[in-house]
Amino acid sequence: MKRVMHSQQSGFTLIEVLVALIIVAVSLPALMYSISTQVNQLSYIEERLFAQWIADNEMTKLRIQYKQSGMVAKGKKSGTEAMAGSKWSWSRVSEEEKILEAKAIYTTTIQVFFDEEDDPKATQVGSFYDTKMKQPNLAALHDRARKLQEAAQGQGSTP
Repeated sequence: MKRVMHSQQSGFTLIEVLVALIIVAVSLPALMYSISTQVNQLSYIEERLFAQWIADNEMTKLRIQYKQSGMVAKGKKSGTEAMAGSKWSWSRVSEEEKILEAKAIYTTTIQVFFDEEDDPKATQVGSFYDTKMKQPNLAALHDRARKLQEAAQGQGSTP
């Protein structure tokens, strides 16, 4: 009986295995960095989402109050909320708009802060019309706007 020897061997050589390990060793830290960045971004987005919910809740309270009483919340107010196991603080500023003679329009800005941070995580702006105040003379407002537009067009045209 004669034995036949095969010269071809199956499997990987030591060099191939080392090259594969080097590729894995180089790519794993990049993958871990990418995953950690995504986790950090997720917590940032989560904080912004909770802050926006608090701002939405405060603005909704103002809208309900406005619908029920017709009164606009004026001035400054601040408070705290607990959401998702964290303490949030918010501040609200309602200012009268100085748009020509219309003095019954108020802009309300709500800012929400995480714990005691200085940087707001969310800001929401809304406008309210105070129905209890004397309504502006809309014809005078329209006439004034038309005159301002004509003056602006006259200055912008060149002979």
